[in-house]
Amino acid sequence: MLSRGSGCPTINPNGVVSMGARKGRSQPYRRSRLPSLGSVLCLALALAVAGCGGSSRHGASSSDSGSSTGSSDSGSPTGSGSTPKLTSTTPAAPGSVASVTWDLPSGEPTTVDPAKSGDFSPDLITSNLCDDLLRLQPSGSETPEIAQSYDYANPRTLVLNIRSGVKFWDGHPLTAADVAFSLQRTASVSSGSIYTDFFTTVRSIDQTGPYQVTVHFKTPDELLLKEMATALGGVVEKAYTEKVGSQALGSPKTKVMCSGPYELKSWSPGQQLVLTKNPHYWDPAIDAKVKTVTVKFLTDTSAITSALISGEIDGAYGLSAQSIPALLSTSAGKLYFGTSLNTVDIQPTGSGVLENPAVRRALGLTIDRPAIAKRIYSGAAVPLLAIASPPTWTPGSAKSIYQAGYNALQGATPNIAEAKKLMAGIKGTSKPITLGILGGDQTSINLAAVIQQEAAQIGLHIQIDPLSALAYSNALYVQSYRKEIDAMLDNNNFYDIPDELDQLIYFLFPYPQSTSNFIHYNNTTVANDLAKARETLDPLARARYLVQAQAIYMGKDEVIIPVVEPYQSLFLNNRLRGATTSFAYLFEPAFAYLGGR
Repeated sequence: MLSRGSGCPTINPNGVVSMGARKGRSQPYRRSRLPSLGSVLCLALALAVAGCGGSSRHGASSSDSGSSTGSSDSGSPTGSGSTPKLTSTTPAAPGSVASVTWDLPSGEPTTVDPAKSGDFSPDLITSNLCDDLLRLQPSGSETPEIAQSYDYANPRTLVLNIRSGVKFWDGHPLTAADVAFSLQRTASVSSGSIYTDFFTTVRSIDQTGPYQVTVHFKTPDELLLKEMATALGGVVEKAYTEKVGSQALGSPKTKVMCSGPYELKSWSPGQQLVLTKNPHYWDPAIDAKVKTVTVKFLTDTSAITSALISGEIDGAYGLSAQSIPALLSTSAGKLYFGTSLNTVDIQPTGSGVLENPAVRRALGLTIDRPAIAKRIYSGAAVPLLAIASPPTWTPGSAKSIYQAGYNALQGATPNIAEAKKLMAGIKGTSKPITLGILGGDQTSINLAAVIQQEAAQIGLHIQIDPLSALAYSNALYVQSYRKEIDAMLDNNNFYDIPDELDQLIYFLFPYPQSTSNFIHYNNTTVANDLAKARETLDPLARARYLVQAQAIYMGKDEVIIPVVEPYQSLFLNNRLRGATTSFAYLFEPAFAYLGGR
């Protein structure tokens, strides 16, 4: 137990951090309401004591912050707290490289099965191993991949024409039978798929020719085709999957059989993955210049930063904001930022005082989002007021509708007086709120400390529970792992594609239809508006439905408490070029674009 005189947090017998000096009560911030450097270092120490441990792609750029964009070597902030310059790609790589060592800051993948890949680590690896039906571009658009063409025969019939001449790593040809099997499997709960939410509008998936698959819908669906540019559209070999077993596919023992530009050569659990170039890859536009990619699983912020600076690790995506100053100052490589679809939020689990929507709204009003973006994220983030972040809005004339709805939401700046009004008369709020975070991630540690102290201003008591990478990932997907947790500080929440419904269907339809609806939220008006938006192709009408629903699920019920949207980060060793810097890296064969100068 750290002494009160040190000014540091205390640790309860269960290893949970509490910033309170006495009686477990938290002390409010003075003036800035952000932690001093000393308190941040103390919290880190406390957690340590607790045991925490296509060729047209280059040159494209996008920005939603008004920052300048481009594909140059200057894609880094000029200093802590400044606005980063956003890029979609780094300059193209002309040279070949024998080997590259990469890191996964989110830890070891739980699987390399596309149907079960729903986190940063498995998605990045799977996207380099398995071809998708469509390919996501750095700008966020989709282009043909295994489906060389596709068309709606009518609003409820989607026809996919499958590319011929593609082979799996074992030499077997990829056919429509493999595609139909893969989609049917991804649509099935029995396979362990995490993408079943996207198939609720589907009536059937049928092979209608040697190289043709037809999807029949119960109602029109504007979303599913776009999702085929993600792991949802990943194609696995039918014969191999049936041989090893659908449930077993993707494990270190069985691996996977795909057709992507890299093959999984070996998987040493707890140590590394080794990917080797597929010399027979079908797409001449993607000729991988790196022969071997060794993937490590470092998750500790300090260890990752040191390894990148020393050159032990050549690159990594999704870096902790706490490493930004050090990575900006090193001459070993460059730190880049791109448009992101990743959001950081507090996700109630359906237990404790956060069951009450008024308490959720009150907690949201205590959070100083602009200050957190500037101080905790070194300026490499923007405040977030809703689940659907601005980069997900449909561009063009509909944007003004989204903007007006977004501006109507509370939380742009803290409002403690309003928060206290919401809390008045509510009983049982003295019960502590257990907040699960990713242990070892310094940004999560610092942010949790801020949330803890800001919540104390309205009498809410937050205890921080640092989880291992595996336990944290499990808690986001498996209810039994959340039994002792009242809320998750979710820094793994991200949109797969720039479409508002991509995440909303996970959180807002009645449970169990929406697998991430932890609080079993069930609002008929919201569900109806989202269903109408999904079957509406007109962007203006869609926007109106979505904003109407948002006014309820965010403005009235605050089903999730948004905090910030960090920019996509990438550190790349000086010897390398060619990497995508936008969110699209997660669902494209990112390693295949790497190469030397």
